Amino acid sequence: RGLADWLDVLVLPGVSGGQLDGGRNPGSVPAQMARGLDPEGAVAIEEFVRAGGKLVAVGRSSSWAADLFRLPLLDVTRGEAAGGFSCPGSVVRCIPEAPGTVTTAGLPASVPVFFSSSSAWKRLEEEAAREAHLDPDADLTVLARYAPRRALLSGWAAEPERIEGQIAWLSARHGEGSVHLMGIRPQYRSWSQGAFHLLVRALFLP
Repeated sequence: RGLADWLDVLVLPGVSGGQLDGGRNPGSVPAQMARGLDPEGAVAIEEFVRAGGKLVAVGRSSSWAADLFRLPLLDVTRGEAAGGFSCPGSVVRCIPEAPGTVTTAGLPASVPVFFSSSSAWKRLEEEAAREAHLDPDADLTVLARYAPRRALLSGWAAEPERIEGQIAWLSARHGEGSVHLMGIRPQYRSWSQGAFHLLVRALFLP
């Protein structure tokens, strides 16, 4: 049986790509929950989306999904692009985009979200995407960006300007289906009261 035989939407939790592929350390969780996806699992997810399914990746798993679907994105919170940026746990401000899209319809002008080792992307130019073996023609829709000014609402961050104006939430078409990448974890602990509705939108709206 394929994934599409028993689900419409697949949600990847906020865990690293290494854990998604290889699983959890033995003894850290019950044995039946410790295994990773392995190559076959990644292939099954790509086929599921291409045939019309929806994948929603939150937090750290969004980097794994971006790589799987060759999306032309650079996470400015990691590697050389991050510079001295650090934000281990603070409240930041997002600005909804795509006003003609039902997914963001009715959202307030600013949405506070919890940023804890989260992601912020910029789209790569065509030449840079090709050099990185990514798809420069990917059909991306930006649904929310970190505010272009004064993104930090509460807490501490070093060089918060690194994420200002960058992408926090996007969707991408892949075959007949779609992928949602949420750089934040909208279900994070008690903060889910403020941002969980974004995840609900990703799950149930086009």
